[in-house]
Amino acid sequence: MGRGVYIGCHCVMGRADIGERTQIASGVQIISGRKQHGRASDGRILGAEHDNFETIAVGADCWIGAGAILMADVGARTTIGAGSVVAYPIPSDCIAVGNPAKVVRRLNEGVA
Repeated sequence: MGRGVYIGCHCVMGRADIGERTQIASGVQIISGRKQHGRASDGRILGAEHDNFETIAVGADCWIGAGAILMADVGARTTIGAGSVVAYPIPSDCIAVGNPAKVVRRLNEGVA
């Protein structure tokens, strides 16, 4: 966790690397990747002992909106809208929203 990070109440954090000055609103979940639980050939769910967890990176100077779910990396200086689901990596210097989250705006030199 970088310096100056804020994490709101009722957040769930799996394996995560959070950059400096990132702000995480309430109710955000950063889970340890999209493929945590595999299935055996007979359909049984495989447990955590099969360790398919990833570390999710969130860059410096990000804003993660309330209730967002992060399953993939978020680049530096990026805003993720409230309630968005980040299922695939989001690049730096943009605003992404939705389920799955998609870039809706690119930022010029880090300023909207």
